Amino acid sequence: KKVFISVRGCNWGMACNSIHLLDLLAFLTGQSKFTLNAQNLNKDLFESKRKGFMEIGGRLVANSERGDKLEMIDLRPKGTPFKFLINYDGQKIELDQSSGWITKQSQHSQNKSYKKKFKFPMQSEITSNQVEEILLTGNSQLTSLKESYELHKPMIDAFNKHFSVALNKPVK
Repeated sequence: KKVFISVRGCNWGMACNSIHLLDLLAFLTGQSKFTLNAQNLNKDLFESKRKGFMEIGGRLVANSERGDKLEMIDLRPKGTPFKFLINYDGQKIELDQSSGWITKQSQHSQNKSYKKKFKFPMQSEITSNQVEEILLTGNSQLTSLKESYELHKPMIDAFNKHFSVALNKPVK
């Protein structure tokens, strides 16, 4: 079924973290080719929490060939909580990272909704599991370099173009 993901909040690091959201969309849909619409990114750049790096705000949308969609919105006003909304096949899942709650609603089951606490692991917390798997078994469930390239290149191209315009110099 088609998947729609909406991610919004303030100062969540769009330039840094969009790659993980594209990975999530690819994982949930089995798709790896997306078009990106970066027309609604904010013209102004701002300092990242990482020294020497810049961040982007605004709206970035990724669409798959079959109609899946990822909408990422990074708002500049402080105070907007970071939330995920995932819709698929009559299911609606909302993840509120700031409060640690997940809510699921279903149009198909008698237990139409539930809410419970969750911990959203950071990438740095789960990388060691991947390294351990590779060292112990010689195998990995990570995405191949070719698939990763196909998935991430449109995003990197869109960001480079946006940074080039915003900084008034070529960015590669």
